[in-house]
Amino acid sequence: MRYWLEQEDDRGDLLQLQVRQLTAASAPQAFEEVRQRMHAARPLVMDMRQLDFIDSSAIGELVLLARQFRTRAAAFVISGLSPPLMGLVEMMRLNQVMDFSPDVDGAFAKMATDTSGADSHHGR
Repeated sequence: MRYWLEQEDDRGDLLQLQVRQLTAASAPQAFEEVRQRMHAARPLVMDMRQLDFIDSSAIGELVLLARQFRTRAAAFVISGLSPPLMGLVEMMRLNQVMDFSPDVDGAFAKMATDTSGADSHHGR
C-alpha cells in the first residue's frame, strides 16, 4: 500500500498523506516512504490534511523521523493538520521540535524564508 501521493515543483517535494489514520500498524511503513525522500536534499512538505487520527506509536515514529531529518540538515514541514490534531501537537510540545504550517503554500514559504534550515524548530 502506498501511503503518500508524491508531487514535485520548483519549491521542493510534496507528499500528500492518503490515509485517515496512522497507527502502530501503519506508521512504520508510511514514514519509511518519507525516509526514502530524505536523500533528495530538496525541501519536503508532508501534507497531512487527510489525517483524522494518530496514535502514540505513530507520534513516536514522527518524532524519530524529525530527528533523522534534523541530523541530515534536511528541511521539512508538516502541513494541514486539523485543529484537534494541532491541539495535540501543541499539548505535546511537538511544535518545539518540528515545523508545522496550516497549509502547503505556507509550509513552502516557511522553508524559503528560514535561513537556518532544519535546525530551527520554534513552532512557527
